[in-house]
Amino acid sequence: MIALKVSKLIQVIDGKIKQKQLEEDEEVFGFSIDSRTLRKNEIFIAIQGENFDGSNYIDVAIKKGSSWIITSSKNHKSNRCIYVKNTKETLCKIASYLVGEVSPKIIAITGSNGKTTTKEMVANILYQHYPKNEILVTKGNLNNDIGLPLTLFNLKKNHTIVVLEMGMNHQDEITKLCKIAPPDIAVITNIGEAHLENFSSKNGIAKAKKEILLGAKKNGIAILPRDDVYFNYLKSDCLYLRCISFGINKNSNIRLDLSSKVLTVDEEKINIESSLLGKENLMNMAAAVSVANALELPTETIIKGMKTIDSIEGRLEVKITASNIKIIDDTYNSNPSSMMMAIDVLDQFKQKKILIVGDMAELGPLSKKYHTDIGHYILEKNIDLVMGIGNMTKYLIDVLGTKGLWYPSKEDLLNETNKILKKDTVVLVKGSRFMRMEEIVDGINEQH
Repeated sequence: MIALKVSKLIQVIDGKIKQKQLEEDEEVFGFSIDSRTLRKNEIFIAIQGENFDGSNYIDVAIKKGSSWIITSSKNHKSNRCIYVKNTKETLCKIASYLVGEVSPKIIAITGSNGKTTTKEMVANILYQHYPKNEILVTKGNLNNDIGLPLTLFNLKKNHTIVVLEMGMNHQDEITKLCKIAPPDIAVITNIGEAHLENFSSKNGIAKAKKEILLGAKKNGIAILPRDDVYFNYLKSDCLYLRCISFGINKNSNIRLDLSSKVLTVDEEKINIESSLLGKENLMNMAAAVSVANALELPTETIIKGMKTIDSIEGRLEVKITASNIKIIDDTYNSNPSSMMMAIDVLDQFKQKKILIVGDMAELGPLSKKYHTDIGHYILEKNIDLVMGIGNMTKYLIDVLGTKGLWYPSKEDLLNETNKILKKDTVVLVKGSRFMRMEEIVDGINEQH
């Protein structure tokens, strides 16, 4: 991280300390919110949330050599405590200060599906043109008001570009993130049903995603999905942003031909050479190329970046077992639109096709309907067998008749896969994060 004195930190976060004087040159050597991974001389920030309270671990942090403790709890009277009103807001204040000190170009990505994959694609293209030590990228999916500041704590003076993933499950969350790091380039991959239970409709999700555009810098660039039904809504009111659209629509600035896997960029045609599966990944690639276009990167850089993109863990990731069963691991998360996209991928294979599916979460009162709809969608495809677990997945399986089997547990399901999976079968495994469907992937790998 960049050089920061403790005295300046206290000023930035509006903190209070017991002792009257500080060592004038005392510096910050890093931050941690986890006492388990805390390193000596780092400042421990005792985050308080709905299900955890970091102040319970202050004594542990002190024993491990934390230089200072940032806390909102008055129960600890140490001379090394910096007292603040809200530790989560303190994270944001520190991150915002660091962004201001370094002033990198901010590329921020949101969307119901494809955020992480698009982020990794963007980063991979950038690595072909810029030195890697000039680029900071969100690790994993640290995309909320805790994860995004933690990424920005790694800012250094040599960073010229930051690629951030911005997630949300409620209104105004992205607005808050944009105040920390206002985007120069704001990307929306799509609008889907993710986190629908927290909104009255998809209109509410679109409004929440649009916050990334309203929070972008004036004269910035908006990258938007031209085929999305919310395209015109997203584009409206963004008078100070230049819009680059991507999609199949002939009016897209970055136009994708799905059948030939060709992108048209400024009238130049680029062949997509990639092993990634599915229409969704081609769309993610179109979004990433749109970012490269906004940065005016040369075509050769874009082509090289696309060629070397690997699949992301748990996102349509292909795994081959010892007995030559092909697993498509799409277990990271699930919602109706991403489920249909994954089913489309499975449907394209010519071998025997088995879908193993778990519940889709956060769909609210419409959950039963969405699961039933997915059942009907499956019936339109040439899938040989569907195996399901989860209470809501029962409704999906009920639609399928003899093509569907429901199991009360993963153990029961895996006992069955051990009997029926044969060489050259293709198995798609998908469900929401709380279902931990990767355990089924691991089980099949061990069996076969």
